Amino acid sequence: MNNMNEVKQEIISIKRSLESLDGKIITYLKSNPLKLDLDFSEVVVNALKAYWLPFVMHSVGVRDEELRRIAIWSIKQLEGQASLIREVFGISPQINTVVQLMNTTADYPGAIPDQGGSFDKTEQVNSQEPDSTTALSISNDVEVREELLLPDEEDYDYEKDLIAVEITEEMRRASKLFGA
Repeated sequence: MNNMNEVKQEIISIKRSLESLDGKIITYLKSNPLKLDLDFSEVVVNALKAYWLPFVMHSVGVRDEELRRIAIWSIKQLEGQASLIREVFGISPQINTVVQLMNTTADYPGAIPDQGGSFDKTEQVNSQEPDSTTALSISNDVEVREELLLPDEEDYDYEKDLIAVEITEEMRRASKLFGA
């Protein structure tokens, strides 16, 4: 008989070869490298929350100021991680980052296109110094490019330096898991 007070739980299991990149990430995180007072599952869930919580909350009907606060929290978490990565790996915080989204809203249920009608756009973030750029282009084929731009290279053809990255079945499953 089903207990009325029974708490429903979502149980996930991730199995990867220890030699795969995913396996190495899992092994690294399980080793508690930053000596955080968190167990492995908390580290994973916290990372998922930082990355996906605004989308999840939007999909369940949260709107307006509450959604804005959640999005700000998420951005702050991700900015903190970006800051840690910069510090640990000696990357200047003065990098001008260009993010180009080339997806339709069908790729991101719950995403709201800008009022211009076109969802394809380029956004600059952390724009503090115009002489270096990191570009990330997200589409059905993910492409990533990093290029140091000098002031005289304004007409540089960025497209030729993009690296095509194949979307794996695992990425598709994760996307479906999060409702994308």
